[in-house]
Amino acid sequence: MTLKRLLSTLFSCLPLIITLFMLPIMPDIIPVHYGLYGNVTRYGSNRVVCCSRLFNRNDVFLVLDGTYRLKGCGKGKLNAIVLYWINVMTSLIFIALQIWFVILAYTGAETTHSESIDFIKLAAVCVGIGYIVIGNLLPKCKRNMLVGIRTKWTLLCDATWYKTHRFGGRLMVVCGVLSVLACLTLFDGIAGLLFAASVSVAIVILVTIYSHHVYKQAL
Repeated sequence: MTLKRLLSTLFSCLPLIITLFMLPIMPDIIPVHYGLYGNVTRYGSNRVVCCSRLFNRNDVFLVLDGTYRLKGCGKGKLNAIVLYWINVMTSLIFIALQIWFVILAYTGAETTHSESIDFIKLAAVCVGIGYIVIGNLLPKCKRNMLVGIRTKWTLLCDATWYKTHRFGGRLMVVCGVLSVLACLTLFDGIAGLLFAASVSVAIVILVTIYSHHVYKQAL
């Protein structure tokens, strides 16, 4: 196993490791689900948290399998690197979320909010940062069926793939910066999260239209 694959596995499994480490000292009954506004909507056994984390960490196997298949392609090396960093980024977000939820469960908090931290606002900012990171990675992808902007038109033509990913990468970086700034200065709580989610919808629509336009021009 290479160092990158070992690190990818470790990052993916770390939320489960954190949960197993904290499980013996957590209360028997803890919050297991939070509503849209951060309030507890359901309580349950602390074992539920561990089980849900176990079933939700199957992404590590998908990444390992995907990396193997990408490296088997003639142009797969860069795609495997992009897939690796996307996994690291998403895993770090899940690690931060898991630590926060374990703290809430341990302290018996009835809401994700605290006097010093607006958790939902923080999540919205993290989404914006994710756009920036992915936007920088996208232009490095080569045409494949596993990772990248896979529209009908990008999969048919290398030129369309390249131009769409260059456009999509720049668009995601710009939207990510705007999303972070908006969530920090204009929106609080759920409004910021909804704004960040609406940005993702706009990105998908614009990138799809652009890929079709580029493909038609290439004909």
